[in-house]
Amino acid sequence: LLDLLCFSWNFRTLSGSEKIRRFLSEVVDGKPRLEHSGLCDFKLDDHTANAPSSFKLLDLQGNEGVQGAFIFTITKPAALGRGFFRLTQDAHGKWKALTLFTNMQDLVGHKESSADQHGLYESRKMTWEEDVDAKFLGGGQAGLMSAARLHRLGIRALVIEKNSHVRDSWRQRYVQTQ
Repeated sequence: LLDLLCFSWNFRTLSGSEKIRRFLSEVVDGKPRLEHSGLCDFKLDDHTANAPSSFKLLDLQGNEGVQGAFIFTITKPAALGRGFFRLTQDAHGKWKALTLFTNMQDLVGHKESSADQHGLYESRKMTWEEDVDAKFLGGGQAGLMSAARLHRLGIRALVIEKNSHVRDSWRQRYVQTQ
């Protein structure tokens, strides 16, 4: 399971049916997370290149599966989502999910701006004390991507990075960037 803001306000990657079951069963505001998230109205997306189709597994037996995209609604907060799945059959013919990706695509009521605004401007700097709608801990790829997307939706977001420069998280991790 790779979830981007549908089941929680975190980016989450889980492997194994037990970990996924435990995560979706966690109680949030008195309800299991799966119920609390309010995902509904699932529909196969057959209008894209990701319409349901077969695929071959990279195994010696030449097994196949089914893959495709889907769309859905999120009720809390009001949003639209997209997802991708890959299903395979086990030795007993029972279908199981090999891949499940969910992504909050659009927040209802927040039209995405088409204006390009790049670079750092004095008027765009924010401080911790300002009234912001979202705060992200960490100026890595996920934090910066989320803040940029929310900015295009007209939602004020603040990225808080422990290093002196945003780029330092990459510099300290990847030798090529030093």
